[in-house]
Amino acid sequence: MRDPDRERGGSPETRRPRQCDMLFDGSFRGKGWFPTEKTPQYYFRWMSGESSATIELSVDRRAALEILVYVPYIIDFDKWDALSFAVDGVPTPFVRENTAVQQSVEMNYYTLRVPAAPHHQGVTELRIDAPFGGRPSLGDPRRLSIGVCRVSARPSPHPSVERARASLDAAVAAYLHTLADHAPVRVVA
Repeated sequence: MRDPDRERGGSPETRRPRQCDMLFDGSFRGKGWFPTEKTPQYYFRWMSGESSATIELSVDRRAALEILVYVPYIIDFDKWDALSFAVDGVPTPFVRENTAVQQSVEMNYYTLRVPAAPHHQGVTELRIDAPFGGRPSLGDPRRLSIGVCRVSARPSPHPSVERARASLDAAVAAYLHTLADHAPVRVVA
């Protein structure tokens, strides 16, 4: 049988998918998590209050990645920015947003930019550190920190595309500002 990847010199490692989407249902691989729970909108898992948990991602690392971590629940609302992330043991900067809508539910999500690793072997390990935890209620003995419902990894936009987009945004803003300065003012009484 013909294998186009092998004909191009690809190995099984280089044939990993360019992107992946983990929905935290039964196909989950990682450590430091409680069993899957289900809401009417999605599946999720609580991270244990042990401060670190991992997720294994099977994704091609030859290109830079953008990893998004969707977090609908947190045990302490003052700790959204206390989380930290590492990819394959390397601390990874992130940006937190709170505008993600996942199946009609608003939640926070974290975007991580991961540089390319052309010689990477095996799965990519995402580690989440949450240096806090607590019991959700008196009747629940678990120590929890955050609930995660989805992790997505995809090729990161090329830096030249980002620069071009920023340049275009600046040019459009300057043009609109010029129009506003020269536009006739019409007073409606």
